[in-house]
Amino acid sequence: MKGLDKRKYHAVTFEDEEVYPWIVNSEALERITLNAAYISNLRKVFSGPQLTSFVYSICDHENDSLPNLSLDEVLKLYGIKSRVEQIGGFQSYDDYFKFRDSTKLALLTEKFYGQPYISLGSSRHCLLKDAHLKGVGYNALAITDDFHHRWGGFIARDALKSILTDIIVQKRTKLGSAPILANFIYRNQTLGTIKQCLQLRDASSFRLAQIHPDFCSTREKNLVKDFLFKNFKTQNLQEILTTIIEHYIHSFSVGIYYRSPSFDNLLIDGRFIDCESIDFTLDKRPVPRFIMVALKGRLDEETIKDLNFSDATHFFSELSFIDSSLHYLWKLCALTHFVFDSLTPSFHYDLENVFEKIAVTLLKDVLKEEDWILFKKYRSNTLMRLIDNEDDGQVLIKDDDLKGFSHFNYNHHFYDLRMNHTIVCFSENLKADLKYECNELLKKWELAFWPKDTGSDWNLAFDNYYKMFNSI
Repeated sequence: MKGLDKRKYHAVTFEDEEVYPWIVNSEALERITLNAAYISNLRKVFSGPQLTSFVYSICDHENDSLPNLSLDEVLKLYGIKSRVEQIGGFQSYDDYFKFRDSTKLALLTEKFYGQPYISLGSSRHCLLKDAHLKGVGYNALAITDDFHHRWGGFIARDALKSILTDIIVQKRTKLGSAPILANFIYRNQTLGTIKQCLQLRDASSFRLAQIHPDFCSTREKNLVKDFLFKNFKTQNLQEILTTIIEHYIHSFSVGIYYRSPSFDNLLIDGRFIDCESIDFTLDKRPVPRFIMVALKGRLDEETIKDLNFSDATHFFSELSFIDSSLHYLWKLCALTHFVFDSLTPSFHYDLENVFEKIAVTLLKDVLKEEDWILFKKYRSNTLMRLIDNEDDGQVLIKDDDLKGFSHFNYNHHFYDLRMNHTIVCFSENLKADLKYECNELLKKWELAFWPKDTGSDWNLAFDNYYKMFNSI
């Protein structure tokens, strides 16, 4: 979202690229058109020779009128892709001037101001009036080791899952998500044979990383508070935070599991974003209880896939704690509380007590005593990294604290190159990872809605969204 210090944004330059509509919410058409008009107006006033000064003027550029744009014109305006020349630098002034003078459009993207990637940020987004364009190509903020995002694209399968999950989250949870307005497909951009998507989604909130307390001015704090007061219709920050905590814990109770909670990926108003990172149960049952541990070295699936947690504690001499159901929920709530706590000097909030009361109430049939024992013994409140030893980032678990999890089955694993450990997740009453349950539903939707180039058939795109929304 715009409105913060101008230095918290970065300009991305664009060139034209063809797109066609794939899945579009027809009820959001006015908003889709308004953001297309924002692009149109910037094109009219853009001045390549004054690129640097223009970048900062974008922050102040507003247009509240709804121009008379046809759907073909809207589609053409969304047909943009970032210019790769900007990333590699320039070998001479002539190269720079040629690039600058041929640039017809620049848009902003957000910088992230949380550890450890200060001043880096959104590597495949750009900001419009009140929406994001996701998958526009990479830019100079791309984080080197973020191999999943730094290439800048958004493959169609991830985009399909994100809009499918977005609808489920909107229907199941208290606060929902930042809604997806439309999915477009690049006509001439593919990753091998895989189609690339351009997604338009709501951007009417602030990421926690944008308003990290270490880099947030008094003016910005007041702006954020006004935003929260308006959206929650109360000026009680404690009440607002409690509503957000209830939303997170309730979401878990109805089967919503967000795989990447961080300052970068959480919004100040509690709504979920990046719904392709959310897995869910098909029948709204709660997310199964889980515990995640680190085993030394690189282990293959054959070595561990048939183990239950009791086997693992016997076969491996050292188990380092990583995560659990309660730790996951705590991280969502504590990261948000960390930012709320900085918004006003008079903010006082007993997070531990509120969290426990809500979790006991909403998850009374899910959580067991051993979950609370593990949660209270293995936690770092200050760093939110769930570690006590900052040298190696690992905490060895005592056998006595593991007895209640002995029946948990192997769920999934991955190798952490930095730690040189295999991270293994064990869960209750679930043989396969939750993502495989989601994928069964996703496969059906792929067959029904896999993108086909139908020119500029908006009615088909509207119908795709309508069918998806009404069948979930």
